[in-house]
Amino acid sequence: MGVKISALPAIVTPALTDIFPVVQSGVTYKETVTQLQALLGTVGVTTITGTANQVIASASVGPVTLSLPQSIATTSNVTFGSLTFSPTTSGIVGTTTNNNASTGKVGEFISSQIAVGSAISLSTATATNLTSISLTAGDWNVWGNATFSNSGTASNFQVGISSTSATFPDPSFVAGMSFSTFAMTGAFQACAPQQRISLSGTTTIYIVVQANFNTGAVTACGGVYARRIR
Repeated sequence: MGVKISALPAIVTPALTDIFPVVQSGVTYKETVTQLQALLGTVGVTTITGTANQVIASASVGPVTLSLPQSIATTSNVTFGSLTFSPTTSGIVGTTTNNNASTGKVGEFISSQIAVGSAISLSTATATNLTSISLTAGDWNVWGNATFSNSGTASNFQVGISSTSATFPDPSFVAGMSFSTFAMTGAFQACAPQQRISLSGTTTIYIVVQANFNTGAVTACGGVYARRIR
């Protein structure tokens, strides 16, 4: 540094590492690329290092673009392998109003009800679908209830949740009541035990009811309900 450019020999074929003229206090000096890099390296940001899972740097020289492995805007759908919350008070924030979880999201709720005014008629000792719902693939909690109305004599009422039409599940998931035949003109209620139903594809789920009766008629109303837990 400090050599006047007029004293330098001519360069026939300049290379990148050849001289650059630099004017200081009215006098032209020769500077090499290495010298200029050393000087500029002491000013501002000197290095940008990217990491695959945090901040990605698109280039090591020239204009550098920084990005993340995925978008994190307030409208983005962000995916992580897992999330860890404080074991005390922190957790997933729930809804603060009377809205519904979107299809496919945890908390999605699906139901079907048969009101008393639309109660279905039963044939004695015959498993019958009260109503049904269609559930998409996922992990669900499903439960139901039924109200039986009888105008004659009956000895048994049953209700359960099943993935097979007009077929009861394992007896451990069937609720009901049995008694000696007697005259009954009122109503009996029973709740179908809650089940975990894990599905790999869309499946129809039924609430199945049955009554054993000798005289009169029996009708049933009620519903089936499902909540996606994951």
